Amino acid sequence: MTSMRRDQALQMLKDVHDKVAKEYYDANFHGMDFEGRYKEATQRIYKVESFSDAMGVIAWFLEIGRAHV
Repeated sequence: MTSMRRDQALQMLKDVHDKVAKEYYDANFHGMDFEGRYKEATQRIYKVESFSDAMGVIAWFLEIGRAHV
């Protein structure tokens, strides 16, 4: 993956993080570590080999709480 595409994926992740944190996320929701998951997603994006895989990481990040509802 090119550095430009990685930067795009990281920016998308940041935008999603910021929007969820501002508009939707409840810090008390099932004790989820939202910031820890964000950091892990960022690290995962640095390790993936394709833009498609990076989109998968963002989807994984958004799975917060879904299994706990």
